[in-house]
Amino acid sequence: MPNKPLFLQNVGLGETINLAAGALQKSQNGGDIPDKKQFARTIGAVTSTTITLGESGWFKIATVVMPQATSTAVIKLYGGAGFNAGSPEQAAISELVLRAGNGSPVGITATLWRRSPSAANEVAWVNTSGDTYDIYINIGQ
Repeated sequence: MPNKPLFLQNVGLGETINLAAGALQKSQNGGDIPDKKQFARTIGAVTSTTITLGESGWFKIATVVMPQATSTAVIKLYGGAGFNAGSPEQAAISELVLRAGNGSPVGITATLWRRSPSAANEVAWVNTSGDTYDIYINIGQ
């Protein structure tokens, strides 16, 4: 092939080559993603909720897909109410364990494990479609 650039232009592969040059490489297994946190947010793998000072109530923290008879998900929540020195109970940790049912009946079980009194108070879920659920927690003052 005497003139490769002309050949590529004639068959319309120039733009494909340009796009491939900037593509993520499968062999890097994500190592070539420049901003991994932003990437996770962009594809919907991470959601975040900001609660302002003094706010309380129910907050959506996740959307999960829980196929029946095979699914477990764990969501860990860190934080609490207050910033008083010498009050370790204010550094709250809650762990939310979600388990799918066995298909009879279809549904999930959610258990909220609290390690301190200032942790999240309650958990609720809403089935939005099939095996998809929105997960909410109650944050009190």
